[in-house]
Amino acid sequence: MVPPRFRESDYEMLEKPYGVLYQPQPDGTFKELWKVKGWYSHEVYLTYDAKYLVRMGPWQTGIGPTKHHLAVAFYAEGKLLKKFSVARLIKDDSKVSRSTSHYDWRLDGDGFPYLSPGGYLFRVRTVENRVFNFSVTDGNLISVEEYKPEQDGAGQPATRSESNLEGSDKPQPEAEGRSRLRVPGLDVAQWNEPRVPEPEELSKYPSSRRSHLTETWGVRPLS
Repeated sequence: MVPPRFRESDYEMLEKPYGVLYQPQPDGTFKELWKVKGWYSHEVYLTYDAKYLVRMGPWQTGIGPTKHHLAVAFYAEGKLLKKFSVARLIKDDSKVSRSTSHYDWRLDGDGFPYLSPGGYLFRVRTVENRVFNFSVTDGNLISVEEYKPEQDGAGQPATRSESNLEGSDKPQPEAEGRSRLRVPGLDVAQWNEPRVPEPEELSKYPSSRRSHLTETWGVRPLS
């Protein structure tokens, strides 16, 4: 990511912000895969396959959330999929952490924000102790959960979901247990695949998981 460049005398923008994703080539050169223009973020998350990017909004100025303050946005190969404002994610404006000029709507730490190893699930925790679960591949909001730390200190959300957010991306009903979160064709076990298996290991997986690994990660059985 390259931030905007301004002229010092009058602060006129000389160069707009942009970002470029390059792939190293065997000959030492770099191949451009895709780019974004017109925005800059100091905090982005890229999926393992380099197709999807999660952009976090800046440290917001003002006394509280508005619909113009970006919380999180999702991109596929540089194209915007969906974005959410801070006002969309915060119920009670009084809960945000304020300074003299800025406010913070997130609670980081305990593994948040979180992009799953498989790259399909992104999770962020708010100052209201709610955890928002997003699908990275389409930017849709899957569910909202109340956060409660476990006894061992590792923070995990409770299983109660909420469905009263305004807008078209309301969380889908969730049954008991975190393993019941759903995106079409995927489940939490697939999102959280601990690592990419070697081709010779595919025979150990059920056919449905083998198909997922082949289609998603390009892992194919040894010929």
